Amino acid sequence: MRKSVVLILAVVSVLLALLIAERKGDEWEETVRSLFYKTAYHSLPPASGIIMADTLGIPYVCYAANGSVASQQRYNPTIVAMYAIAYDTLITRRNDMEARRKFFHCTEWLIDHMTHRAGYALYVYDWQQPFYPEVSVPWCSGLASGRAIEALSMAYEISHERRYLDQARLLVNGFYVPVRDGGFMYTDSAGCWYEEYADTAAHTPRVLNGHIYALLGLHRYLLLTRDDSAATAYDCGLAALVQELPTYDIGDSWSYYDAWKKKADKKYQRNITELLDEMGRISGDRVFHPYAEKWRRPLDEPYLIRVIKERNRSGAILIAVLAVMSFVLLMAASYSLRVARGES
Repeated sequence: MRKSVVLILAVVSVLLALLIAERKGDEWEETVRSLFYKTAYHSLPPASGIIMADTLGIPYVCYAANGSVASQQRYNPTIVAMYAIAYDTLITRRNDMEARRKFFHCTEWLIDHMTHRAGYALYVYDWQQPFYPEVSVPWCSGLASGRAIEALSMAYEISHERRYLDQARLLVNGFYVPVRDGGFMYTDSAGCWYEEYADTAAHTPRVLNGHIYALLGLHRYLLLTRDDSAATAYDCGLAALVQELPTYDIGDSWSYYDAWKKKADKKYQRNITELLDEMGRISGDRVFHPYAEKWRRPLDEPYLIRVIKERNRSGAILIAVLAVMSFVLLMAASYSLRVARGES
């Protein structure tokens, strides 16, 4: 085969790789990244975990145990609620009966695993989570309560059984319990903040998306019940969000993950822009859209540009692998065509 043909095929292969990466790069690079950890003999990425589901469709997470190869299997209320919400989407779009079965298994798990106290309920974690070692055991989460309220509200919409709203109401009452008393709420001049990782020692990083998910859970319940208690908690939390949002802006079109100035990663950045769009839609407050647009801007740049700027090894390897695969396939196709034509 002539060198000019090989060169043309190589160039076409690179262009194909860039085209594919532009469409699927953000999704596929996660697979490449996970292979890094396996190659390095780690069962899990640091401070993360692998989510699996049991025979009932209830998810559990295999967390790395103290950074070792061994892992801890935990049923995390936040993840269970997220799966329930995802199952609800399948029920709504496809009338998927298997998803319905799994959905109600998840919602029953959420009810069975509440920690009940005097007139309210929380999800209390009795294990050390890997993301913030500063947060001691036990701890609770406004994110978990918010997502569970959302899932239980969906269960009521599907079944029309009042008990789901009754259980959700107990979680709503938990939004009034301060961190110092074992809850996840604290107040200041800005309003009420619902902490994703809260312990009584007040090691509260103020994770932005955790607070927003808590508000979205309250809002979903509020739409169904017009409950004054939920409305007050929502309004107080919304006021804090509006006041504190500028402090999460790094200033270079990127956001902080928390109030401790931990920079958001790319996956979180995309998530937070979607949440801000949602908050703008349901609240009507114009403060959210400018930040969503600003923080989305770097995510909309071409994939190759982002890989270079971020020095993203996983993305670079993905592009290289796609280019090699494209080249091999094009060479094979070219050879087959030459054979079919009777060329040597």
